[in-house]
Amino acid sequence: MWLRTENGRYFHLRDQFRPVIYAAGGPHMLRKLVERLAELEALAAEPRFVVKRGFYSNAPIRALELRIAKPSVLRTIRRKLYAFYRKLDIYHADIEPVTGYLFERGVYPLARVRAACNSGPGAYIQSLELCEDPADCEYELPPLKTLKIETLYSHRLGISRNNPLLIEVGAKRRLLRENSLADVVRQLNEILRAEDPDILLSAYGDQMILPALFEAAQRVGLALNLDRDPVPNQRRILRKGSSYNTYGSWIYMAPSYPLFGRWHIDRANSFVYRESDLSGVIELARLSRMPVQKLSRSSTGAALTSIETHVALSLGYLAPWQKSSVEDEKTAYELLEADKGALIYVPDASESCVYENAAQLDYAQMYPSIMALHNVSPETVNCLCCPDAADAPGASTAAEQPMNSRVPEIGYRLCARRRGVVSLSLEELLRRRKIYKSRIKEIKTQLQNGTASFAERAALETERARLDSRQSSLKWTLVTSFGYLGYRNAKFGKIESHESVTAFGREKLLVAKELSESRGFRLLHAITDSVFILRDGAALDRAELAELCGEISERARVEMSLEGVYSWLVFPPSRVDAAMTVVNRYFGRFTDGELKCRGLFSRRKDAPAFIRDAQLALLERMRRADSVAALRVMHGEQVELWRELDEQLRAQRVAWPELLLRKTASRELDQYAVRNGGFHAMHQLRELGVEISPGEKVRYLALVPGGRTPRYMAEERAQINYGTRSNPPIDANFYRKLLWQAFEEVWSYFAPAAFFAEFPDDQLRLALASEV
Repeated sequence: MWLRTENGRYFHLRDQFRPVIYAAGGPHMLRKLVERLAELEALAAEPRFVVKRGFYSNAPIRALELRIAKPSVLRTIRRKLYAFYRKLDIYHADIEPVTGYLFERGVYPLARVRAACNSGPGAYIQSLELCEDPADCEYELPPLKTLKIETLYSHRLGISRNNPLLIEVGAKRRLLRENSLADVVRQLNEILRAEDPDILLSAYGDQMILPALFEAAQRVGLALNLDRDPVPNQRRILRKGSSYNTYGSWIYMAPSYPLFGRWHIDRANSFVYRESDLSGVIELARLSRMPVQKLSRSSTGAALTSIETHVALSLGYLAPWQKSSVEDEKTAYELLEADKGALIYVPDASESCVYENAAQLDYAQMYPSIMALHNVSPETVNCLCCPDAADAPGASTAAEQPMNSRVPEIGYRLCARRRGVVSLSLEELLRRRKIYKSRIKEIKTQLQNGTASFAERAALETERARLDSRQSSLKWTLVTSFGYLGYRNAKFGKIESHESVTAFGREKLLVAKELSESRGFRLLHAITDSVFILRDGAALDRAELAELCGEISERARVEMSLEGVYSWLVFPPSRVDAAMTVVNRYFGRFTDGELKCRGLFSRRKDAPAFIRDAQLALLERMRRADSVAALRVMHGEQVELWRELDEQLRAQRVAWPELLLRKTASRELDQYAVRNGGFHAMHQLRELGVEISPGEKVRYLALVPGGRTPRYMAEERAQINYGTRSNPPIDANFYRKLLWQAFEEVWSYFAPAAFFAEFPDDQLRLALASEV
């Protein structure tokens, strides 16, 4: 453990920790388990029987307590335990050693503590006391020094004089253009000694930079001083990560290169960092008791599971090792009734696609709120501790049961004797996010008042960004929470609890619909937790809408708020059926001038940056119009802007990095049957000695083929052949087609009727007729 004092000094300390696992089952199998652990010399004490509480049964369980000799043995034990799977019930074996240590000690990353230890090198902690409230949202963090490291161009080109390392500390930037990797290691060691950073923030550090540097250092016998730990750490050099398929999508996980005494965060290998920055990573690490480096490389679902595990242990449960709850047997009719998902109502595109004076009302974090409010958790839905609803404490008849003791429509029972682990976990996350959002709103008001000085405004902006990062990390964890209830590998998951949430959700959306219609509004669109309403031929009164939200909130018991009133709103029709709209595709302008867009080119990560920016420029002009009539008047200037952008493509004046398309590899190169752009990019990368695994993303250009010029060119090949100062022969018509489609997507509803049926020239017409 590393401790940092108030004055900034660092101390490297040790502590003793012996993990505990539990096993329950027949005497014969328990004896065999103990014998196997004894063979591994894994036991630190004589096994003993204890009485703990079962997670699902809520009943006492007599379990064998096994104290493990050292944390490093746990991984070996987990491999051996599979031989006992389904023969014994095993608990706590999958808790990572560091997280288990933090659970047992009652501390977490960057906690304020008071520690006592013996003196001298390799000092051991004698006592560790937490000096702050874990529930406090106003915690302060020590100043942390960050060193940023990345390659100047694509990481797949490796580190070389032509692709040097870019080092940044504060305002200082430096390129390491050395003759060899060994020289780069020496220079980096000097920078580390001079700067002594707390955090190494990299781009593709796990996938390329660190393994390349460690490999070079080992080859020439140098020490790469990335760690602070006084004891050198030997690393196995891995360059290839792992790929897995989950629910139809391929995910690629790069190898992991954490540091000791410092943090290494690879922003290209961290969803949490990309979405919520360092403050969000630390917020989740504190709540989950996961080490910061591990959490940064994990999903928000893993963080949620760790939070739930901590709650389960604090309640005295035996946390299951593997998911042990299987779906209950159902008839075909029961399955049809229960497994319906969310409620959706789509606008009728045959009537109109464009609306004015429509309002959007949103439930705040509806699914997590349902789980917290209605006590929905794997162990509470059709629980084993009260199989008859009449057994609830203090109730003599079903009519006297607590409110919502049954799931609407499908009739599942909800436990009346205890709060669920998932429910309690989400309650805390919702509480914290509400506090952060409230504080952000206060800061926004302070900034709008205009009375703060320049220094005060800068401090407020910094505080707002920090709080926004924290609430963003909580938002993504809450978003994950619903899916994890039905996830096949979730430790705290059960399909019936997943179905219960959607049943409650359908009921609450109907409440919003019925109350809106009772006040004379017409339902335009509804999806899961949002409703779009309008009153034909009449403007909307915000005071009445606020009153409606209050009434819905009271009736549904989940907060409903006004997202905004749209000056104009568009629901584009489906390309398959023009009479239908697409559920999650719409765009519009709020009365305060803010735009909201979903499902457009400008939101697609696979589209070229130039096309995304072009559509955003068109939308930005549309933002000035406060009515459909005002939009139609803008046709001339919108066409003029499109022509300017189109001419940039025709004249080859767009820098090629702005035209890169992106594709996620869905299989190994040799398994592709269709030779599309992604295939050609992967093939060119193989020629450069780079193999792409499923789940990795490749970027490429569409070119005019001729001679040795291919139809598609990988980003890395373009960097080698053209650098950044010259352009390859871009297929202008290919990109003109994308630009035209992006223009049509947002403007076809306001242009003259025949405008998009006619084409400016034959080349664009032919491009539109061909496949992308």
